[in-house]
Amino acid sequence: MVDKQETGKDHFFLTVLTPDHIGLTIFEQPALFWFIGTPSDHPVDVIITDENNTQLLLDVRMLPPLLPGIHKVELKDYGIKLQPNTTYQWKVMLQGATQGESLVTSGWIMRVNPPSHLVTIPDQPSIQTAPLEQLVEAGFWYDAFWALSERIQSESLNGPDLELRASLLEQVGLLPPAQLDRSHISSP
Repeated sequence: MVDKQETGKDHFFLTVLTPDHIGLTIFEQPALFWFIGTPSDHPVDVIITDENNTQLLLDVRMLPPLLPGIHKVELKDYGIKLQPNTTYQWKVMLQGATQGESLVTSGWIMRVNPPSHLVTIPDQPSIQTAPLEQLVEAGFWYDAFWALSERIQSESLNGPDLELRASLLEQVGLLPPAQLDRSHISSP
């Protein structure tokens, strides 16, 4: 059921930031992240459907110019709520200059009920409340990545958090975004 792809054409590198299996979240409105390796003058579409591709939950276009790096789509911004124990596929498509030149990458996410030791987590991770070690240990890769990304954004590229996020990316084989994080550590 894994359909995640790192897509490269010429010098482009595009990927959803997700584990190589169905990633779990405990949040009904998580943030999803994707990465592009170079600037783009072409739009990117982010699409979310149920696992059978019968219900379209989100189809949003990110307009250029798109800068290289990690980008975020917050489901709360679009009123999207994931139902428990339902698998969703999400795709990122970089539109080409002509038809047929699009690059597509996709991943899977499922919302599950939190284990008893994590039920006190608020609706959204925050710097003060996200128990990163517990999220990682429980296998909630999406949630740990989201919490780390929020910390990094609010603390202006905090070195230890960048190191941990790079490690999470490397664990699932996402080396170009991990290298980008590590480059910010060594040359702030």
